[in-house]
Amino acid sequence: MEKKFYGFNFSNIIKFGLVVFFVIIWSSCQKPTEPNPNDLPNTTLANIPRDGDTLFALQTLYWDGEDNDGYVKGYQYRYITHRLMIGDSIVQDWKYTDQTSLTVAFLSDDDLNEQEFEVRAIDNTGAVDPTPAVKIFFSKRTYFPVTTIAKPSNNEKYFAQDQTSDWWQGIELSYSARDPDEEGGIVEYAWSVDNGSWHW
Repeated sequence: MEKKFYGFNFSNIIKFGLVVFFVIIWSSCQKPTEPNPNDLPNTTLANIPRDGDTLFALQTLYWDGEDNDGYVKGYQYRYITHRLMIGDSIVQDWKYTDQTSLTVAFLSDDDLNEQEFEVRAIDNTGAVDPTPAVKIFFSKRTYFPVTTIAKPSNNEKYFAQDQTSDWWQGIELSYSARDPDEEGGIVEYAWSVDNGSWHW
């Protein structure tokens, strides 16, 4: 005679419990699913300056990056100068930045240069955008600025001390510069003493 438990067949309850137990054991033995592959980041360049324009060699460029499954932690950028009259190209190395804009002084030593600027985003896993954003424009030859020191003159002798005081304020320096480029101008100076570091 089968035992009844609150009106239920006891053997059926045991069978149902064993089925549930084995289902739980079987499901716990399943292999974990593989994580989704990392989505690569994407990079876009602003449309200023416009592609194909002929510009001064010092340009500020703006860009942005996106990553669907993480975040952008930085960027790499470089530029390639195609010297159109000389007929060769110079490829700069990739450089890292965490900025989304930079002012770049492009190499522009030929009468006409095609500048190809590339930037690519790097995501939080280190993955790099395989298709960098590209901007192409042209630049004319640039010339180095010419600097002149007015004071002190060469070989002039001065009394000097290590520290300034109320009666000795130091040696006065006076200098100026000009930029032969039509569109150029002097934006800042750097100075160095006795082959030391340059200070802007």
